[in-house]
This record gives sequence, structure tokens and C-alpha cells, in this order.
Amino acid sequence: MTLGDETVAYRYDGGWTETEDRAITHWVRPKYNNPLGDNVLITSINNIGGKASLTLGIAHDYKIGEWVLVKGTNSYNGIQKIIAVGTNSITIDDNFVDNILNGTPRVRLEKHATYLVYESATERYVSFSYTPNWFIIEISGTYYKYDLKSQGLSMNKGTWYAININISNSFDQISLFVYETIEQTGLIDPNLTAKLQLSFVETKTLPATSVPDGHSWKLYASPTDLTNIRIFTKPIEEEQQNVVLSQ
Repeated sequence: MTLGDETVAYRYDGGWTETEDRAITHWVRPKYNNPLGDNVLITSINNIGGKASLTLGIAHDYKIGEWVLVKGTNSYNGIQKIIAVGTNSITIDDNFVDNILNGTPRVRLEKHATYLVYESATERYVSFSYTPNWFIIEISGTYYKYDLKSQGLSMNKGTWYAININISNSFDQISLFVYETIEQTGLIDPNLTAKLQLSFVETKTLPATSVPDGHSWKLYASPTDLTNIRIFTKPIEEEQQNVVLSQ
């Protein structure tokens, strides 16, 4: 099985309307090796079809769908998804704004796991991805990117993390909560560990968002263990999350 291959399609095919809320919970355990790549110099930025194309100082082996951390630009710093590649260039899924470089502009690969998606045969509506230092939620073509390292969290190989995502059209918010187990027991089932510690929380503004019914929730092959996926019809309050995630 190759990374990115579809592995499971669920019978549940529901989306949500602009007046509905959702919470999605699950556990993940990273399995990526060599999670961070080397820094590669950016020499220029060009406008390719309205997207930002980064010319690099050397030839590269980056692939479409990978995520790179961009630094030293005026408008594209942060985690970015590659949507096209050339011999010594990459195009990222961000609209072209300017070509201004600052300091030592560079990119660095971060290994990623895109593991749960909701899509039709022609369009992806929802996806969940993480790298060692970022968590990315995609809804209807918009990326909500959470800088885990800003709160001192890195998602390390072999460690279980409990994820709670609240999608609230009622309050125009999308929130990510990441928990770690205080003691790693080595048990296969992370739910059997004693207590959870909240290691990251951030809320972003969410415009009224709907996702159409009738398509497929799928698991994709990626370097992660995954268990206990659940979808709720309303957000889970922070004081309730420890209990819900431990069930």
C-alpha cells in the first residue's frame, strides 16, 4: 500500500449545513521517520496561474501533496502545501501576493500524515493532516493551520495524541484541542492510560460553512496510527473532553 492510497470508506456519508455544528474526536500516533528535512534556499518568487511559485537554489525531490515550512518571505511564511513541482521550483497552495524576500528565505520539508478526508469523486471537502509542528484542517478549500510549536508541542513518533476539533457555525469558530497522556504505558489502546493533559488549544474564526451530504468519509494510508474516530452533532466543552476522549 502506498502513502495516499484510500484504505477505508465509511458508510456514513453526512456533511453539515451552515446552521449545524460538529465535533470530531480521535487518537493519532505518528510513525514518520526523519520528520524534518534540510533547509533549502529560496532565490525568487513568481506568479504561476495566480499561485506563488518558489524558485529554489538547488534541484529537489519534493512531491506534490507534501508540506514545507516557508520562512523569510513577506507573505507566505508558515506551513504550505505543494501543488506543483519543477526541477528547481515548487508551487504552493497560496495565492500570489508579492515576491519580497527577507533575510535568509528558505523552505524545509515536514513529513505529514493526511489520514481522514471527506470527498466526492471530483472534490475534497474536508481533510485532517498533521506534521511534527503543525495541524492542518481543510474545509471547502480553506486551510486552518495551527502552529503546535507556538505552545511548545511537537507531535513525536511513537506518542499517542488525543484530538478534539470543534466546528461551530453557531459561534463562527473552529477550535483544535490536542491532549497528551501524562504517562505513556506502552499499551496498544491509548484510552487505557490514566489521565490526559491539554497540550495545545487554539480557536480560529470560521465563516458560515457547509459541507454537502452524500459523499464519502475515508481513511488514507499515511504514517500514523489512528483509533476511536467519532463525529458529534455539537461541540464538546473543554471540561467534558477528557471524559469523552477516554471513553
